Amino acid sequence: AAAAPVPAATAGGDAAGAAGAAAAAGGGGAAAAAEVQLGGRKRAAVSVFKGQSFIDLRETYEKDGRQLPGKKGIALKMDEWDKLCAAAAAISQAHSARNTAYKLLLGGTRQVAISEFKGTCYVGVREYYQKDGELLPGSKGLSMTGEQWGKLVGGMAGLNVQLGRT
Repeated sequence: AAAAPVPAATAGGDAAGAAGAAAAAGGGGAAAAAEVQLGGRKRAAVSVFKGQSFIDLRETYEKDGRQLPGKKGIALKMDEWDKLCAAAAAISQAHSARNTAYKLLLGGTRQVAISEFKGTCYVGVREYYQKDGELLPGSKGLSMTGEQWGKLVGGMAGLNVQLGRT
């Protein structure tokens, strides 16, 4: 069945985010097949929009006692997810070493980077943009603490099973 059109603005402007919002609200043709709670209000979920699967890394918010997808986050295409899974050990090692020079290009302007803020080291999966010849982090993306990243790595196998991969 075809997915009902959902305005992209409902969840941060990307299609899978809108699909997640539609699924959480009980509408549309999108459904979250699996979910990994990363801690805080962050989660990773399999979502389907217009017949395409995505991994949605997103912060949620509570409304009427339900957790709904918020604007902060990013929906990864399957090739981007595959690159993230394949590099999980290297990303974990870079995070442990606090290697803020580490970058992994996922595709286009999306990348994984290690950053540090107020003494805490983060794994960021983010879309970047160019300004004055410099690549800067955009608003679409999710920063995870080491603990949250560990939960995502631990949940990768389950998410891949939900995607029909082993």
